[in-house]
Amino acid sequence: MIMSMTEQFLLRSLKHCKTFSQVHQAHAHGITTGILNPRNCFVLSNILSTVAHLSAAMNVTASSGVLNYALSVFDHIESPTSFSYNTMMRVQILLSSPASAICLFTQMRRVSIPPDFHTYPFAIKASGLLHAPLIAATLHSEILKFGFISDIYVLNSILHVYAKLNRLSDASSLFAYNDHKDVVSYNTMIDGLVKAGDFEQARALFDKMTIRDEVSWGTLIAGYAHMNYCQEAIDLFKSLLHSSYGTSPDNVALVSVLSACAKLGDLEQGREIHNYILQKKIRVDSFLLTGLVDLYAKSGCIEIAINIFESSSEKNLFTWNALLVGLAIHG
Repeated sequence: MIMSMTEQFLLRSLKHCKTFSQVHQAHAHGITTGILNPRNCFVLSNILSTVAHLSAAMNVTASSGVLNYALSVFDHIESPTSFSYNTMMRVQILLSSPASAICLFTQMRRVSIPPDFHTYPFAIKASGLLHAPLIAATLHSEILKFGFISDIYVLNSILHVYAKLNRLSDASSLFAYNDHKDVVSYNTMIDGLVKAGDFEQARALFDKMTIRDEVSWGTLIAGYAHMNYCQEAIDLFKSLLHSSYGTSPDNVALVSVLSACAKLGDLEQGREIHNYILQKKIRVDSFLLTGLVDLYAKSGCIEIAINIFESSSEKNLFTWNALLVGLAIHG
């Protein structure tokens, strides 16, 4: 497709848009120059794609203005393609409108626009946000029918929604009968099993993994600590530090193991973890700060807890509560 200089300029402008106001300006420029019309599907789809990108980048979760604008752009596309539908569904999900995304998916099927590997993950995510297991199961059936289950992103989307909807038997069956699983597939199953309290199965899956990332370790360590399997959390954290996977603990794992140490009153192990944080120069955010204050405050090391508390500007309500609880017990 040969584009005019004006079209090329508009597309370059869209790539550099940092705000919705700039998108509106680029859109207005397209209208006033006459290059935007319902037949110019490519440019309109790019405007829609820019709206989706900005919604994600700016973490916009609910805005009727942005959603209505995106819908108006979509409605002006004379012959929307699967890309147009997928992008609009993405915007609807980002802006907390999953029911609208499912309606759009239904419309897409009704007008015989074929869904692709990108379409189903959006529809599946919408079914999860709606807590609609019947819709998820229907989508799963379609995915099997059209052969999209071979796509790892589609597979992981179904696993995630089944785990979220507490349909772990369906998730486990799907997981067991697919050979093209990746680390995300395993992490999704482990997270679902941990949340369901099935630590035996979660640990069995974890032990089967040939590749583990920080999410794999952090999910199980956090689960152990949350359910007061504190020694298991500490032991697994030690295994992480000495593993051959080349994985470093993230803040989820660090906060969780500090919580386990605090619950057990294992100050010595807690100090070792604190030293690890200092040696590795890990940024202490509000969650990690709270974990450190909680450890020392509960262990009776009030002066250390206060020093850590006062040395950081990352304090939040939970940090204050951790210190106050320690002062109330040992003050």
